[in-house]
Amino acid sequence: MSNRRFSNPSLIAPSTNGRWGLKALPAIVLACATAATASAQANKAVSRSTDEGGWPNNDSYFSVISDDGRFIAFQSEASNLSGNDSNGSYDIFRRDIVKGTTDLVSVSTSGYAGNGLSMAPTISGDGRLVVFASSASNLISGDTNGQWDVFVRDMDTETTWRISVYSDGRQGNNRSDSPAITPDGRYIAFHSLVSFDSADTNGGYDVYLHDLNDGRTTLVSTTADGTVGNGDSIWPQISEDARSVVLFSGATNFVSGDTNGWSDVFVKDLLTGTIERVNVSSTGTQANGETIWPYISGDGSAVTFCSKASTLVTGDSNNNWDAFVHTMADGQTTRINVRPDGGQADSYTRSPTSLTGNGRYVAFASLATDLVDGDTNGMQDIFIRDLLNETTQRVDFGYEGDEVNDDCFVPDLTSDGRYLTMTSEARNLDYGFAWYTRNIYVTDLDAALYLTQDDLVRGHNAEFTAFACEPGETVYFVYSTKGLGNGPCPPQLGNLCLDLRDPVKTLGKAVADASGTAALTKKIPGSAPLIDVYTQAVARRGNKGSDSVKSHFVSATIMP
Repeated sequence: MSNRRFSNPSLIAPSTNGRWGLKALPAIVLACATAATASAQANKAVSRSTDEGGWPNNDSYFSVISDDGRFIAFQSEASNLSGNDSNGSYDIFRRDIVKGTTDLVSVSTSGYAGNGLSMAPTISGDGRLVVFASSASNLISGDTNGQWDVFVRDMDTETTWRISVYSDGRQGNNRSDSPAITPDGRYIAFHSLVSFDSADTNGGYDVYLHDLNDGRTTLVSTTADGTVGNGDSIWPQISEDARSVVLFSGATNFVSGDTNGWSDVFVKDLLTGTIERVNVSSTGTQANGETIWPYISGDGSAVTFCSKASTLVTGDSNNNWDAFVHTMADGQTTRINVRPDGGQADSYTRSPTSLTGNGRYVAFASLATDLVDGDTNGMQDIFIRDLLNETTQRVDFGYEGDEVNDDCFVPDLTSDGRYLTMTSEARNLDYGFAWYTRNIYVTDLDAALYLTQDDLVRGHNAEFTAFACEPGETVYFVYSTKGLGNGPCPPQLGNLCLDLRDPVKTLGKAVADASGTAALTKKIPGSAPLIDVYTQAVARRGNKGSDSVKSHFVSATIMP
């Protein structure tokens, strides 16, 4: 979801932008988990250059994704992702998966790369605004404090400005970091050592909220009566309506009875001013161990975190890190990383989590091997837990449906649950992209087929290939030149909706071989216009097409 630092979805009908959400997620993911050899993952490498001609020359980390899954922001040490990256340090990039472009974000309004490190990206719901922390002093004029600051880059207007400032616009005199933005792009939460408010007298880190509309910077990490916390407060996350901010704090004066000696997770209600500790058991027992990585759902209904405490749920005797969810309405705390029978996992879960907008689904990374059947790779995998049905599915599979061959971590879900980004060192996630660096990937959880295609060149043949088909089935390759959106829902496919705008035309069809691969070769006409083409593969399955499946889309420009 877009509010990670680094409107509720419908479960019945597709959204107005044609993106299918949670209603399709459990079935698709279950197919991957129980029949890995028969299902593909539509993983696409994100941390790559615009022309996709070269692989990154260094590691990438910490991705965040826009609500429609089109834009992914991430931080990277690679210097060959963008032509204007000349600083030799961590930078922030934004990948457009529709156009296949990668843009350097951590630049000045004049386009110069930052002269310092840039980290911790967060992105607005429409992908237009990317917020990040940076030690660079050349992103704006007048940056003379020699400190880390929080900046906003408007990708449409190509302007950059600083938001970790006093309400009158003055710069701070100390470090600011860890931003989180609301989907509408109006509010940004961050933590800072600067006392932007006169009430901030503790000399430590505190959480602030900056309003882009009026420029005000407001202190968040306070008690109900406005007293600043007596310990550091960091890692804010914010709900979609900016009413609730979750933070991690060592303060002991936020709530009465805070005597555990550990930093805790709190939710501040900015409307009422109240603050509540949430890393507690369902009966209110405080944690007896360390807690990290808080995250709040878009509607503010649920908070997730990781903890080594054994007092949050009954029967926690594994002396290990676990993931938990606390529901705000009833105060219940539940362990997430559990076996199908409800038992505790055989290894740790200690990585940032991500929730869908309505708080129903949570993505997390775990080294456990007993959360689902068939987990034999010995790697840290990505899982999605359905908190309503109490089921868990593994979602990080190779493009042929096999297990990943290295660790995956730091997932981020779109609000509707269709798209997921992650960081991984695995070399079998994206067809033809097997590079020995940490890379960012985006996965379309609705897609059951995996589609690849050659370059589209006038007068030359191009091969279109669908993997993970059922042997002997007919696969149709369709295309549109009108872009992506709410596509047709053919009755012969059981009203499965395509992601291509009308008119959608058929390239051709192919029968899948014994390995589940269907390939179609088409010659691109010599007079074809040099335009963008969007392609998708579909297969009719089930009674009257009721179980039909589709691939992710592939976009390409016809070349001369």
